[in-house]
Formats: sequence, C-alpha cells, structure tokens
Amino acid sequence: MEAWRNATPSLQNTRAAGPAAATMAARIDTIQMKILDAMEGLVDDLQSQRKAASAPDNPLPLTHARRQLVHILRLPRICARASCRRSGACRGDPLDCLCAALPLLPPDIVATLKIGGRKTRRGRARR
Repeated sequence: MEAWRNATPSLQNTRAAGPAAATMAARIDTIQMKILDAMEGLVDDLQSQRKAASAPDNPLPLTHARRQLVHILRLPRICARASCRRSGACRGDPLDCLCAALPLLPPDIVATLKIGGRKTRRGRARR
C-alpha cells in the first residue's frame, strides 16, 4: 500500500489500467519533464534579458559621458560658442565647457564629478 502512495499519478493510473498503460505513463512523465525544462529555460532567458536591460555592460565613452554632464549642468546656455547657445546643445568639445564651468561650481559638487581622462602610471593623462 505504501508503494501506491509514493508513485506518481500517471504510474498509479497504469497499475489500475493494465500493462499497456505503463509505457504510456512513462512517456507522459518524460514529456512533462521536458516541458518543465523548457519552461525553466524560458524563465532563465527572461531573467537574463531583464538584467541586461537594467544594467548595461558597456559604459558610455568618456566624451559621451562628459557631453551628458554638460547637458545636465545646462552649460550650453552660457557657452561662449554661439552655435551652442542657439541649439541649446554642446556643439564643441565638452571638456572645454567643463573646464570653464567647474570653477563656478561649489567644491563639494566638483569632488563628486568624475570628468577626468584616462589614467596612466604617472597620474592622469591630459585627455
């Protein structure tokens, strides 16, 4: 009687139905396992797509990051270039605008910004 309780439902039905149903029950069990494996694979794919969308692996290039910072600080409004002022966007090198505007910002904000160039063994490179 204990063997009856520990068996899967399809195996319990085969014992009641006869010997031909045993092969069908085994096939149903394997198909169920394949379906479960396929569903787990789909869930894993969806989770990996969500992680990829939420956290990009490739950060922005330095010039693009600087340009975004220029737009956040709204520096094109006070830029010396007429084309930047007219368009409301940085049309030149964003590092030039940042170098001109950083002395105007409070020191605690400047300390939190990372606008420098690439690092070398001896220190920071020029650009």
